Amino acid sequence: PALRLGARAQHLERGAIPRSSYPEGREGYLKWRAAAKKRQGVRIREILWDLRAGLGEAVSDRVMGLVAKSLPLRPYDIPTGDGSKQVGDAEMQCIEDAACLVFLEEDLRTDFPAKYEDMKMVDILAKAWKKMSRVAHAQALTLDYTPRMLGCVAEAIAVAEGCGAAPNELCLPVPVPSRATQEILRETWKIAGGESSRFGQALGEELQKQPNYKDELAAVLSFPVCRPSNLSLVIRVLMDALFTDKAPTESEPPRFASVLHGAALLAQRHAGLRLKHVHAIRISVVSAMCRLCAGSGEKLEKECRQAWDSFTCAIGAQMAPALLLSDSTVDLCAATATALPTPGAGPTSAILAAQGAALVEMAVALLLSKKAEEGGAPDKPGSPSSSLAESAAKLAELRQRSLRAAQMDSHHYCGLLSEAVFDSCGGNESERKARRAAWTTRCTETPLEMARCGVAVAKLAVDLKAQVLEGAASCAGDLEAGKELSLSAAKVALSLADMNLKSSPSPKLDEESKALAKAVKELQAK
Repeated sequence: PALRLGARAQHLERGAIPRSSYPEGREGYLKWRAAAKKRQGVRIREILWDLRAGLGEAVSDRVMGLVAKSLPLRPYDIPTGDGSKQVGDAEMQCIEDAACLVFLEEDLRTDFPAKYEDMKMVDILAKAWKKMSRVAHAQALTLDYTPRMLGCVAEAIAVAEGCGAAPNELCLPVPVPSRATQEILRETWKIAGGESSRFGQALGEELQKQPNYKDELAAVLSFPVCRPSNLSLVIRVLMDALFTDKAPTESEPPRFASVLHGAALLAQRHAGLRLKHVHAIRISVVSAMCRLCAGSGEKLEKECRQAWDSFTCAIGAQMAPALLLSDSTVDLCAATATALPTPGAGPTSAILAAQGAALVEMAVALLLSKKAEEGGAPDKPGSPSSSLAESAAKLAELRQRSLRAAQMDSHHYCGLLSEAVFDSCGGNESERKARRAAWTTRCTETPLEMARCGVAVAKLAVDLKAQVLEGAASCAGDLEAGKELSLSAAKVALSLADMNLKSSPSPKLDEESKALAKAVKELQAK
């Protein structure tokens, strides 16, 4: 009875004190809420007093606790240390879950969201998500949302659950199709019935044609946020975000990037989405659009494919960096084997450089461990151990730089395809050349960064060789392997940079590439 009474009394005479009787703004709102809550408590106490004999004192006190929300929640169904019991009050959590679900299902369809910018809505939704249990989370993911709110919900869940780094951490530019391509996207979206269930149905049919549908994709797409009908809503959100004239800020990254980042990591964590699935989803979107626009004229049909290839590569430019480094080795190899433009030689070389740094780092760690066992003074400035610790820190930094380069390369190549290869529906030739030059430069600078890291790791390995042979000979082979892997990564990266320099010359970058190639040859001889 306490739970039922507590639920029914949640909004008891809440409007008795008008909100307008307090000033506008957060401070006025908090004062009004405190006053309304106090009055509500008084009224519940008065009502329950008359029922006290039948209910019992314990039930009455519990109802007041549930209405006042003074009992502890147990969101996420978190167990205690010994795993025997769960923290918090189950009935209090039940009421909170119900309130949050009503907010998601009912309030988000009113004019409430229109009062706030997207970032504020994401913050509101993330706070609500943190108060909900896993049972309520599952229910929330089955609800229908407007396109805008679906994007906000996906991003909010990623924020609430700490799914990865912020999308602007790498400062990656968002590929933006030309105005002419944007018009083709809008026109074909309308023809394909993107606002209806027609596109979602066609997308589902195309996805089912993929070779890995039965074994993998079906499970991913059974996750509510990933079902084809929702994918069409996500595309609508992304189109609106990509075509906006609003400039992003440091505190508010591009909406296109943040929505994709949240959706990708949410689907990865809860639905098993992997980078190897992105190609199948990409070509299914393009195929569905082309199929639905068939018969619209030869010119438009050709432009449709080019425009949607451009748009889906822009999507890949944001999803690939988010998924790349969290895939298992098996999944990463599978992703490399797909026809998706990334991960290719660039990210693979960067990961190889990171592995090389890790092997050299391991040798240093073992050497430091042995010196510590011998009773050395590792913190004394200028001591051998202090120098080793500095080397370990430098190697860790190089490992992280290499991994960042892998993410950046996966982004840049997709961006090149999006803006400079597939985006050929409009704009004059000089504009297209300028876009290609800008993205090609990015695709050159990142391999050079990989080569810098590889050369730096190899130099450290050469400098540390004598110490490792003397103090930790068992890992001398690992040290040498780390050096060779790093140099191999540098050589491949430089070959990629040189190919790009042929199509987009840069004297400065060419000079650096030659200097790094010389350093690679010298280190190979040591």
